Amino acid sequence: MATTFTPQRLVVLSDGTWQTPENVTPTNILKLAQAIRPVAESDGLRQTVFYEAGVGSGDGEYEKIVGGGMGVGIDLIIQQLYSFLAWNYNEGDEIYMFGFSRGAFTVRSLAGLINHAGLVRRSELQFIKEAYDLYREKVPYDSEEANAFRNSHGRQVPIKLLACFDTVGALGLPFENPATKDFNERYRFHDTTLSVLIENAIHILSIDEENKNFFPTMMNAHPEVKNQLTQLYFPGAHGGVGGGSKETEALSDSTLQFLVGEMRQRGLGLDFFDDALPIGDPTAVIPHAPPSALWKLIGAISGRRIREIHNIDELHLPSVKARYKACPEWRPPSLKAFDAHLKG
Repeated sequence: MATTFTPQRLVVLSDGTWQTPENVTPTNILKLAQAIRPVAESDGLRQTVFYEAGVGSGDGEYEKIVGGGMGVGIDLIIQQLYSFLAWNYNEGDEIYMFGFSRGAFTVRSLAGLINHAGLVRRSELQFIKEAYDLYREKVPYDSEEANAFRNSHGRQVPIKLLACFDTVGALGLPFENPATKDFNERYRFHDTTLSVLIENAIHILSIDEENKNFFPTMMNAHPEVKNQLTQLYFPGAHGGVGGGSKETEALSDSTLQFLVGEMRQRGLGLDFFDDALPIGDPTAVIPHAPPSALWKLIGAISGRRIREIHNIDELHLPSVKARYKACPEWRPPSLKAFDAHLKG
């Protein structure tokens, strides 16, 4: 007699650079992790959470600089999240992925890994490294080697939701020359088009961030998946959309509310304690806080690059218009082309 399993929701969350539960101000990723009900009230499904702190969040300045500044350690994090899913997934389960900054890179890479190699079974965890090598070494998806691996070991499993705050795609060293080219090339995105396995995707982007090393990697919807992607720009710099900064928490709380609202509008069943989800304000006055010495160093090395917004439909107009009206001093250069419309 075949064993039957009650479906569950498996939720993986990967935080931004240097972000941990011990930080004074939690990111939106940590707030989401803490707000998820263990059992959904709506349908009684168990909701199992795996939260991963950001790269560079260990002890010591060396790890902060090497892990946070260069993204070292991200290979292990991706494999740990993949291992969690391989251990726990049964047919019919729902998979949710959330990430901020390099954590967004992490979960997008995780989704790419599952598409490329499939998800190995609990009885075949010894193949995780081989699966990851297929993906990281960019073995072509339709190659004989990749097809053979998927047919033998990899299950093609759907991903109910991939949700990201301001994906950072620049891993490796924040400069390029012949000595660093190969290192950096290894950590560039394979493909920004979402796989057909992803049923829903939400990407929340920063209007104000100007650090070149934090320039976002956009998502592109798969042509065969209807209404797959919502991708919008919101007021705030990197931490103003993803959280982790007390000064900009009102902004990041408003993007968190948008994310949860968009999930509900899409009919997704992941259930939260509503009182654990704060309500933000996109018009909040942001006090000036000088950057730390480490942030100054990273900014000086990476340089400046304005966000490139080509169409007004890329903006979350309710929050952008509200802030434009309430804060006359808020005129980001990336919005210059839309000035007349936003003032109207």
